Amino acid sequence: MGATDGQAASGLMALSIAMGIAGIGLSLWSRMPIACAWSTPGAALLASTGAVAGGFPAAVGAFFAVGALIVAAGMIRPFERAVAAIPAPLANAMLAGVLFSLCLAPVKAMAEAPHLAAPIILVWLLMARWKRLYATPAAAIVAAILIAATSHGAPVALADFTPQPIFVPPTFSLDALISLALPLFIVTMASQNLPGLAVLSAYGYRPRRGR
Repeated sequence: MGATDGQAASGLMALSIAMGIAGIGLSLWSRMPIACAWSTPGAALLASTGAVAGGFPAAVGAFFAVGALIVAAGMIRPFERAVAAIPAPLANAMLAGVLFSLCLAPVKAMAEAPHLAAPIILVWLLMARWKRLYATPAAAIVAAILIAATSHGAPVALADFTPQPIFVPPTFSLDALISLALPLFIVTMASQNLPGLAVLSAYGYRPRRGR
């Protein structure tokens, strides 16, 4: 989304800490197994969207807007009903468009760097046929080995593994709100949050609704 390596690491650190605290706090407060996690479809959307006009500060502003919309969906019953009424085919079509470019990534990698991509893809295919559960971890291990083997012995300092908090003041732009915030909200709610509520309901947990 236009972030520097330091900003991306700082954001992921803040996100991980916030998810852990929110999951523990909400579970204790509500006496329900509340899991706060980033939206996998949302992460795919961000990966495929790339930088927006205004750079990373505009993306941060869009994230604030998405957070406000999600809170509103939980607090305001008519808004909640409107979100729940989002047609599943529409959300699935949006998600398919997001994931399509990611699904093509191995093909592009084979064209650009076949000597690196081929072993990873081959290991994934073999493991998926033998033991699908281990396909992705095995491919990740092979990728890590290849990265280490082709890094030409570049020294890695311990400090490189410790992210530093970096404050990014948000900016708000109509372009980022339309092109990023709205799709991210729809994909996250329809493909992640509403199914999560359905799982809780299936196990007998009834989160309190808004007004």
